[in-house]
Amino acid sequence: MRQSARHENDDCGFSFLESESTDQPAFQVASIKVSDSPTEAIGGYYRIRPGGTVSMWNVTLNLLIYIAYGVEAYRVSGGPGWVAILRYNVDAQPAARVEDSEAQLMFQTLPAERFHLQVPS
Repeated sequence: MRQSARHENDDCGFSFLESESTDQPAFQVASIKVSDSPTEAIGGYYRIRPGGTVSMWNVTLNLLIYIAYGVEAYRVSGGPGWVAILRYNVDAQPAARVEDSEAQLMFQTLPAERFHLQVPS
C-alpha cells in the first residue's frame, strides 16, 4: 500500500512524493547516475536480460518511464523540463532470477524510489 504526502502541479502529469512506502517488489541493487555523455547526444540503449537484470545507457527519465510502464511516448506528459533532457545510466539487479512480469513491477519502482515519481491510477 502506498502512503505519501503529494505535491502536484495542475499542469503536470507527474506527482512528486515527500515519502513513500510500498509493497511493490524492488531490485536488490540499483544504480542511477547522470550520464557523462553530452545532453545533446542522440539516443541511448537499454537491455533487460532474462532473469530481470537491467542495463541502460544515456536514457532520459521519460524513456525510463516509457519502458517501465509499457506506454507510448505521447502518453507521458508533464513534469519538469529536465525529464526529457538529462540522461542517465542505469544498472539494476534483482536478488534472484525473476519472471518478466515481476521484473516489470520492479522496474516501475526505480523512478518512484529515485525520482519520487507517482503515476496517477
